[in-house]
Amino acid sequence: MKQIDKNAYQEKRYGRGHLILVAVIVAVISLAMLIGGVALFVHGCIVDGVWSTIWRIVLGVIMVLFGGSFGWVAIMMFATASAMIKVKDGNVSDVGNSAMGTVNVVKCTKCGQKLDNNATFCTKCGTQVEGVVKCECGTVNSTDNEYCKSCGKKLK
Repeated sequence: MKQIDKNAYQEKRYGRGHLILVAVIVAVISLAMLIGGVALFVHGCIVDGVWSTIWRIVLGVIMVLFGGSFGWVAIMMFATASAMIKVKDGNVSDVGNSAMGTVNVVKCTKCGQKLDNNATFCTKCGTQVEGVVKCECGTVNSTDNEYCKSCGKKLK
């Protein structure tokens, strides 16, 4: 049985920085729509033609509503980003949502299925995970271990 380095497989996830960047873009679009909508509404109130006035006021109100909605989306994105954790090299350095950073992932060497860190067999194809052995007590140990790290029994 070959030794497998569980840190060799990594899954890249987009994190807080990407979310903040998108939130800034959405906030700028929101602000532009709000300003444009108010300007169109005000200009629609002072023009002479009836149809010109009506379409500018209606379009201005629609832009203000969409701009306000985009603003709320941006606020929610900023709030989500502030609650996310920082993960680097598998170590958590903050508290919150774990949906960012680089996370170590164990994958089956045969089919590529993502596995739990304590898996000894693949859940998709049944192949034994290389480099791990399960003790009678249920603890998953490295094949380098001669004794179980939980109960101390000699491993086979």
